[in-house]
Amino acid sequence: MKQSTVFSGTAMVLISALMAVQGATAQEKEPVVVGVISNLSGPESKLGTEAVGLAELYVEHINGKGSVDGRKFELVVGDNENNPDKFISLGKRFMQQRNVMGFTGTAGSGEMLAFEKAVKNTNVPICLSYTMGNKNVGPDLPSVFRIGPYNGQVAKLMANYLQKKNWKNVVVLAERSAFGTDFADALQALGNDDFKVDVVSYDPQAVDLSPMLVPVARQEVQPDAVLVVGYGPAIYTSAARIREAGIKSQIIGTWEFPEMPEFWSAAGDAGAGIMYSTFGISEATLTAGGKEFRKLFTDKFGREPVFYDYNEWDCLTAFTKAVEKTGSIDRETVSKAFGDLTFEGTSGQITFKQDPAPGAWNSSKAGTMFMLQMSKSGQAKGDIVEEIR
Repeated sequence: MKQSTVFSGTAMVLISALMAVQGATAQEKEPVVVGVISNLSGPESKLGTEAVGLAELYVEHINGKGSVDGRKFELVVGDNENNPDKFISLGKRFMQQRNVMGFTGTAGSGEMLAFEKAVKNTNVPICLSYTMGNKNVGPDLPSVFRIGPYNGQVAKLMANYLQKKNWKNVVVLAERSAFGTDFADALQALGNDDFKVDVVSYDPQAVDLSPMLVPVARQEVQPDAVLVVGYGPAIYTSAARIREAGIKSQIIGTWEFPEMPEFWSAAGDAGAGIMYSTFGISEATLTAGGKEFRKLFTDKFGREPVFYDYNEWDCLTAFTKAVEKTGSIDRETVSKAFGDLTFEGTSGQITFKQDPAPGAWNSSKAGTMFMLQMSKSGQAKGDIVEEIR
């Protein structure tokens, strides 16, 4: 059974498990309280809403088993409204008023980075499950950890794929954001005499990329591939604008936006043939805990979990493991414990290595990258064309 309390004048919602045993006393240990701050409103709220639902499922599951070091597990949930200032305000309030021990959830690289810097001195541990910016982790952010892919990793895999296809000239249409620019810079850094990467940047609020495509269309030799990197509205119209400009290059998206209805309503026939990268969790790699999670998730939501669902479950498990290891809910103590954790996650061993490669610090890689392609207009999901290593 769950209890929800809406705090007047804020986007704060407390979701917690009620005490299962009557006669609870004041001597019971304080709960483990984890904050989930995601975008829960507006056109990009799907991921955030799913993250909250999954976290609620974790609370039900872990409290149903008993406790975490004698403590109940609770969530505090907030809507950042895709606004860094709102994110920071909610996070600080959660720590002050609800004694939040750590944070997880999905958020864009930019607003998450602003939050990370704002709370750095509190030593609050943050576990990222689907925030891919290279700058979101590093020695200067020692309490930030990541389970899942990141731009440095994706760029390297993408470069391997493009060169394997013998595509020597690539243009990246990169949104000027912590995600788009970050990925474009990482890919461009991997260029060489036989693999040229040109970057064309655009405003995150742009809807029409036609002006940016004019110089690309005028090139004497068209690029072999055009990559579209961003989250804003321009990604959905990108395929139509690229074809209207007369560019016949292979179009590649860097996440699953071609699966969105908004893409097909704008792209029409121009969307046929688009390729895009994604990550997946192989059935063969699922641990016993991973199989248990998949069943819980499928029974609850009526669909198979995708890679970032597995990542978030592992992030929540990491908080549980850190508390069990230390017997503490002190933020600094738990954060230090994170760095030393090694445990079996949903698809293999989780450990946070201090790897100096871009985006790799305190990151635990998860999943396999695949390239998919939409063979026809309106296709709901692309066909896998290659596993990328």
